[in-house]
Amino acid sequence: MFQRKKQGELPLFTQPKGGSGISAAPYSPRMPKASTYTIGSWVWLVGSIVMIGLGIWLIATPTDVHTLDCDSEACTLTIASWEHSATQTRRFPRGHLLSARSVRIRRGEIRDPKDLRSKARRKLGYSFAVTVQKPDGNGSEEIPMSTTSLGRKKPRERVEEVEAYIQNQSNGLDITESSGYDWRGILVLLFSLVSVLFASVFGQFEDPKPKSRQRQRPNSRRKM
Repeated sequence: MFQRKKQGELPLFTQPKGGSGISAAPYSPRMPKASTYTIGSWVWLVGSIVMIGLGIWLIATPTDVHTLDCDSEACTLTIASWEHSATQTRRFPRGHLLSARSVRIRRGEIRDPKDLRSKARRKLGYSFAVTVQKPDGNGSEEIPMSTTSLGRKKPRERVEEVEAYIQNQSNGLDITESSGYDWRGILVLLFSLVSVLFASVFGQFEDPKPKSRQRQRPNSRRKM
């Protein structure tokens, strides 16, 4: 049964012929089975967190994008409104871009602050607009490049860029202004936060441990 091949080596075990050796079965750990309520609580929590991400994405995604892309010969004006599912694209010669100026806006429309009271004037936002010749050549139209306020500094910088292009001081123009947000994102975000709160309070994320049964010891006292 035991053999020694060389001097100084440990004996080796050899299974006898015709004998049955004892081999241990490989150990495979078993995952504990969770109850349906625990699985449902985890699905509820993870789904609520995913909805929070969706709400943040909807809020961060602009609903109105205005783009003015010009080269040395022509310009392309694109107005995309995701809220109304509409996109307007117009291409016109370089000479049809007439001017640009800073404007005051309210809900995406250009307003004249001189016709308003001081209280209503403070509610106006700051933006800029470009004046473009109409496609039929009859007159011109002024197009605001943002539906929300851009602050006081940025509109002045944009006007300087457009005027430099009109005066042939530059041969290219690339302006993109994004504004607006999807109001449904706020509702989704609020609903998801409330859902996470309820899932944390009423959810079960770990099965309760079974209570150990204590053996009843026989009463050592004898009844007299």
